[in-house]
Amino acid sequence: MVLDLHLVTFRVGTELFGVPIARVQDIVRLPTITQIPQAPGFVEGVINLHGRVIPIIDMRKRLGQISGDEVDVHDKRRRILIVEAEHRRAGVIVDEIKEVIKLTEERVEAASPTASGLSNQYIKGVGKLNDALILLIDIEKVLTADELTGIDSMHFTETRAT
Repeated sequence: MVLDLHLVTFRVGTELFGVPIARVQDIVRLPTITQIPQAPGFVEGVINLHGRVIPIIDMRKRLGQISGDEVDVHDKRRRILIVEAEHRRAGVIVDEIKEVIKLTEERVEAASPTASGLSNQYIKGVGKLNDALILLIDIEKVLTADELTGIDSMHFTETRAT
């Protein structure tokens, strides 16, 4: 039996990525992000979304694609994808949301060790859609439980101090 993958596709830099739609909780415009002192370089900070504090990760920095100085922070296409990873919610900043697609399992291949020059640790596979290649992100490896716990402890320590 061939399974269909339903993916939210997005662009980070020049690459097209996909994450299973079941992992996506929301898509929001970039609000003001509260920075967390001493957070890892790929962590932009936290936002308040519907009364919940959500850590925000910059996918360009996390994937090592580009420095933060080279990003147009005023680009109106940039969004935060609210995803569930390790049974927790986190936001990832992407350059542009493209579309929701359906890929059959037969259109997905295992990622090569150097898929698009990115570390294979974040890539589950490569999907083929017409002429486009979509890198399938393993969101649990982009946002590990230990890192999310560390971010939470930084934030909550800072909150208590104020």
